[in-house]
Amino acid sequence: MTVVNRSEKIRQGVAASRARGVEWGRGGRVLAARNAAEADARAELLRNLVAALIAVGTQTPENIAHRFNTMGVPTSRGGRWSRSTIHRLLERLGPSLATNVVEAKKSGSGLALKWPSSMSYFEWRLRQGD
Repeated sequence: MTVVNRSEKIRQGVAASRARGVEWGRGGRVLAARNAAEADARAELLRNLVAALIAVGTQTPENIAHRFNTMGVPTSRGGRWSRSTIHRLLERLGPSLATNVVEAKKSGSGLALKWPSSMSYFEWRLRQGD
C-alpha cells in the first residue's frame, strides 16, 4: 500500500464516519469541561486564603506564590506555586474576590492563616465547614 493510497483510505474512512454521524473531538470537550469544573472547585477552596493574604498586605502574585509555598499549600498537581499559577487562580476567582478581601479586612481575618501544621489546608477547611 503506498502513502497516497493510505491517506486516501483514511480520508474516505473519516468521510464515512462523519456521514454516519460520528462526533469528532467530543472526548476533548468533555474532558475540558470536567477539568474546568475541578479547577473552579479548587479555586473556591482557596478563595478565603487568598483574600486573607491580600487583606494582610500580600499584594503581588509572586508574594502570594511565596506564601503558598511557605505554608505548604500544594498546586493541583502537587507542585510549587509560581507567579503564573497564582495569576491563573486570581483570574479564575474573578472580580468577586475583591468582596472577600474587604470582608477579610473588616473581620481581621487572620483565621484563614492559622491552621495546624499537622494537617493540610484543605483538610482543615473541610473540618471548619466553610
